[in-house]
Amino acid sequence: MKKTFKNKQELVDFVKNQVNIELENDKENFLNKKRKILYTKISDEDAYLVIPLFKKYGIAHERHYRERWFVYVRR
Repeated sequence: MKKTFKNKQELVDFVKNQVNIELENDKENFLNKKRKILYTKISDEDAYLVIPLFKKYGIAHERHYRERWFVYVRR
């Protein structure tokens, strides 16, 4: 089942509701300027809950650097 979101905040709220982990949406970071891509930090401790959630709902994501991730709101 593929899940789509209207905006980044809807994605952040969804993850918070499902696994009680709040993803960072830093509006000052230049990598977070695109509307359809959330650039966020997911710690290694939280990744074991968040990444399977992304896979279950077909939310595209890719690791960027260390604990930083690109999460696609819409593709």
